[in-house]
Amino acid sequence: MAHVFSWLSKLRKIPGPYDPFRLVNTRTNGAFPTGEGVQHVVSDIDKTYLETEFESLLGMAKIAFEKAVDKVTVSGARDIMRSVRWGLPYVYQSGSGQDPRPLHFVSSTPHQLRRVLEEKLMMDGLDWTSDTFKNQAYNLRMRRMDQLKQHVAYKSAAILGLVTQAGVRARFYLLGDNAEQDTYIYLGVALACSGLLSRDGYSQYLQIAGVDADVAQDLVNRFFTTGLSDLGVSFDGILIRKIVGYQHFEEKPFTSGVTFFDGYFEAGLALFALGVIPPANIWQFTRSFHNSHRVRTRDVMTLLEAYAMGASEGAFRDEALAVLERWRAALRFRPEGAVAPKVVVNPLVGLRGLPEDRILDHAKHWIHRLLDTKTQRKSK
Repeated sequence: MAHVFSWLSKLRKIPGPYDPFRLVNTRTNGAFPTGEGVQHVVSDIDKTYLETEFESLLGMAKIAFEKAVDKVTVSGARDIMRSVRWGLPYVYQSGSGQDPRPLHFVSSTPHQLRRVLEEKLMMDGLDWTSDTFKNQAYNLRMRRMDQLKQHVAYKSAAILGLVTQAGVRARFYLLGDNAEQDTYIYLGVALACSGLLSRDGYSQYLQIAGVDADVAQDLVNRFFTTGLSDLGVSFDGILIRKIVGYQHFEEKPFTSGVTFFDGYFEAGLALFALGVIPPANIWQFTRSFHNSHRVRTRDVMTLLEAYAMGASEGAFRDEALAVLERWRAALRFRPEGAVAPKVVVNPLVGLRGLPEDRILDHAKHWIHRLLDTKTQRKSK
């Protein structure tokens, strides 16, 4: 198979324009909620929701032939996705006024695998608003083998498409992982929508990550013409799963507002702090992760105390501290030395007020550091 990829990479590109929007294969399930204040959750699938191996050719081949029942959900991811979609206990109650929150999956997986991934998600008891997969067949037809693993333009276009469809003053929360460039993609979209990057600035931002200049220009022409920053869309949370085996690094001020998490218990606490999951559900949430996902008692209490103490005054902090007291009373255990983590803040908190050229300098330094790390991993 390696010889096949090597041979394909030497084929000449098909002459003519390359259309990045041909990569975006989106399907909407039913109504697409729009309007001021509507909270949209966007999540990756591979390595964010599913444990997926795609670093090797063998791993990539395995993905193509796996059945839904063979795919493995990241521990706790199913519960969190059902919580952000419906709240707890994950069931719609007639007459309660509880509507499902828009949940969108944006994956770089080829759209030919949509059916098996949908089957897996449904096996996990999930329903969702839209799903977007990558039309890799277009890259093959155009003989753009260099674009098979280049996901920045594709994912940026897919998410910006959701943003423009969501309408004025919608609110977005983005979940991804550190296996690829989700952090960079998500921050770029937020910077473009906030107006912190101009039309030309966002084009440069995309090119820093390896996007062809003409492709970057196509993206800004499509979305900035529609008055992207005038929509008033806010990005209230960027959550990135730290995967074992991948180099993780944070860099101020570029990633100051990004929430990195090891497990979905931490991600859940962050989403409670954000107001995505109702605080009244914290007790059930902590019990569920302790009983079903093997989160140790000490970790439940230590992390709960840390997130509560790190949060600002409000419903989440009050309820978290009350739940913590219930655990203490039941187990007669008091965690010691809980360190308050960086509770979720505005993802752009470290970049607001900086001139555009400084933002681009920080972006360039971060992406070069990421690519250098990948090169070192491959050389070992």
